[in-house]
Formats: sequence, structure tokens, C-alpha cells
Amino acid sequence: MENINNLLQFVTSIKSKYDEITKITGENYNIFHLLDIGHLENYHSKIIADLLNPKGLHNQGNIFLKLFLDNFSIDTIDIDTAQVFTEHVIDNSRRIDIYLKDNKNQNIIIENKIYAGEQNQQLSDYQKYGKKQNENSKLLFLTLWGSKSNQHNKLEKLGNYSCISYQTDIIKWLELCKKESANQPILRETLTQYIFLVKSLTHQNQNSKMANEITKFLTQDNEKLKDFFQIYDSYMNVINSLIGDFSNQMYELADELGVEYDKSNFSEKIYTGFSFHIVNEEFRKISLRFEFQMSNYMSLGFGINGTMGKDKTDKDFEQNLKLYSEIDENFRKYFTYCKSSYINKRSDSWEKFGWLNFGYSLINNRALFLAIKNGEMKAYIKDILENAIRIVKETIDKN
Repeated sequence: MENINNLLQFVTSIKSKYDEITKITGENYNIFHLLDIGHLENYHSKIIADLLNPKGLHNQGNIFLKLFLDNFSIDTIDIDTAQVFTEHVIDNSRRIDIYLKDNKNQNIIIENKIYAGEQNQQLSDYQKYGKKQNENSKLLFLTLWGSKSNQHNKLEKLGNYSCISYQTDIIKWLELCKKESANQPILRETLTQYIFLVKSLTHQNQNSKMANEITKFLTQDNEKLKDFFQIYDSYMNVINSLIGDFSNQMYELADELGVEYDKSNFSEKIYTGFSFHIVNEEFRKISLRFEFQMSNYMSLGFGINGTMGKDKTDKDFEQNLKLYSEIDENFRKYFTYCKSSYINKRSDSWEKFGWLNFGYSLINNRALFLAIKNGEMKAYIKDILENAIRIVKETIDKN
């Protein structure tokens, strides 16, 4: 027991040291973390696209674009006529995250993935579209650590495809942009905060350095490792206890707001989650769905979800399809960060989602459990649920 106490005291002293460092640097006060948007892909795409745009809000012309092209040895875009778009719509309602093109339709396609997975044939569709515009089209697959696409071999055969990372490539480019912004204090400091954010997402911030120092200490000898594993063996017991408390809080919340709580597949597995049934009729169900996109209760997201029984007639289906579409539209107007959605018109069923990944689970999943313990997570979900109930009921009343 004394050895474990000594271990915990060491960890506490190391944490105090790094807390002091972040206090001095001000690293923890980051506008992107403060607004809880640092983990959302569409915001990253907007920032990167604006920096690449010669007519971007930075007012620095094409210098950032030139640095980007030089960094990736791309010489097929005319920077004097380049245009930059986000959410560029192509065939089958697919949307390219960042699309650059010049007056000769030479183009660069950037698919940006922070935590979301690839859709079926997504990158190959983008590559075909780009090459249809111009054979020299470049496809860049941007992920946190430069991961390969699920279609890597197929994309490589078609050519002009590269995997790039936030960890090295984007940080290197941002540092160059910051250097060019030395005489623009607001722009320079905004880039500094964004670099801190990217380093946090790729485990290169002070917390990561602290973790490395603790790891080095724990792996010095067998006794320290034994003490560590004795503590670690209790980890999932603690987490499962907190998740049990969380589920009870959700039952209480459902009773409080007069909806039905369903935790039918609540477990440690990927895509586990829970729902609040706002409307629960024999042939129609409208729910607010929460789901963990990774195992062990990480990457929590939410969306509006509706289904209709298979026994409904085509007429009933079309009437409800209109209602569901309006609910989704109103849902995404309020929750502006929700963008992924689909309607299945080919069968008597309907599903539609708008996903938001919580900062609680994505930036630091331990913060999720602390928020459960102090009731903050319940209050956060209550606010979301109250607005979802309001949106659904107001839309139904208008119909």
C-alpha cells in the first residue's frame, strides 16, 4: 500500500509541474476548446479552407496556399486563379470537404477525417470526380496521423493520391503560415491557438509530455509496474460503476421530461448507446439517439432518428416522409453542427441522423466521467433533449 501511495504522490507532483507550465504558457485557454468545436471536422475544414483561399479572411493573398503547395510538392494549380470551396456537392449528393480548382479545372480534393469513418466508395467517387474535371487532379486524405484509406490500393493505382496528417504535415504548414504572419498579431495568435489545438488532438501537447514522463517512471522497474497494474485492474470497475450511475440519471431525466428511455444496447462495445423516444407509436417512432462511436464509452454523438413500420401504405409513407424531413431540417437548423443525414426512400422505413461528437469524450474521455459524477453531463443532455422534444412537437403541430 505504501508503494502505491508513493506512486500516486509522484504522479501528483508531475501533474503539478505540468499544470504550472500550461499556466505560464496559457495553453489551456484555447478559444477552440472553449467553444467545444475542436473535435468537429467541418470546423477544421473551414479553417484550413480559409487559409488556403487567396481571398480568405486572413487578407494575406495566396501566400498560405503557396506554402501548402510547396509543402506537398504540388505544381498543378494556378495560384493566381485558384478558388477554394467547402462542402462541394458532386454526384449522389456527396460533399467534398475541401475543393480547390483553377480556371483550367485543375483541382485538389482534400477529404478530412478527424474521428469519423469513411463512407462506402467515398474516396474513389471523389477521385473519379476530380479526374473527370482534369486528369491531373490530386486527392489528399487528411487524418490525424496519416492513416491509409480503406481503398488505399485502389486509389494508388489511379494515381495522384496521398495520405497526409495533422500530426506532422498540417502542423508544419501552420508553423510556416505563422512565421509569415509575424507582423499580423491577431492572425499570428489565432494560428498559435490552432496549432495548440492540433497538437492536443495528436497528443503532442503538455499532457502528452506529462504522460511520457510518467510512463518512463513507471517502466523503470518491476515493482513500479506491479503497483501500476494493481491500480489499473480497478479501472473498468470504476468506469462501469460511473456508467451505471449515468444510466440511472438518464432514467430520471426521461421521467422528468415525460419521454421513454431505452438503453437496449448499452455496453462497452463500439456504437453502443441509448435513446429517448419522443414519439413511440405502433407504426412510427421518433427518437433522440446518443451513441458512442468508439469502444469503452468514447466519442459520444447524437442525432434525431425516425422509423416507420413496414405495414404502412405508400400514401402513409409519403405523408410521414414529409414530416420526418421537416423534423430533420428543423433539428439541423438548431443544432448547426449536425450535417450527416440520409433518407431511405426505397422501403417503408425511414432513418435520418445528424451527428455531433461531444468534446467531453473526444478531447479527453476522462472528462466525460467527471461530468457524470458532478451532474454536468445530465444537465448537458437535458438541454439537448428539451430542444429535441420542442422541435419534434412544434413540427408535428404545424402538420
